[in-house]
Amino acid sequence: METTKNIPWRKLAVSTAIACSILLVGWLGLEIAYAADFDSTRRAAYLHVSGQIKGFAEAVLAFISPLVQLAVALFVLQWLVKRFSPNLDLSQFDWRSVNIEKTLLVVVTLGFVVVSLKVGLDSLVHIKEMLLVLLGLYFGTMRRGM
Repeated sequence: METTKNIPWRKLAVSTAIACSILLVGWLGLEIAYAADFDSTRRAAYLHVSGQIKGFAEAVLAFISPLVQLAVALFVLQWLVKRFSPNLDLSQFDWRSVNIEKTLLVVVTLGFVVVSLKVGLDSLVHIKEMLLVLLGLYFGTMRRGM
């Protein structure tokens, strides 16, 4: 008997793809009906509903795109971990030895760099302030430990 591998987000991805396909078919159908019909009131209704579907689809895609980017990044990270460390055993790892200040500083710095490359530095005032506070906390705790 063959066992199937349970992929965590498969149902959500398939459902999203089906919903997007239905939206696309509906939008295309309305655009074709708009082009083929000669009645002005129905054409206006087709155009109105088509515009609403297009606006809804754009809003959904704007919401989903960061989630898809995160999923791809996590998939690549998981693949890299499986590929280059096949004998990774985290049960022996001492989680108390993790320095939270260093971890936070690295994560926020990498996030700042990635977002600044994508958006630009002008709109990153709050992230920059958070990064500077974390830098101060990190170096302040280093100084206190000396």
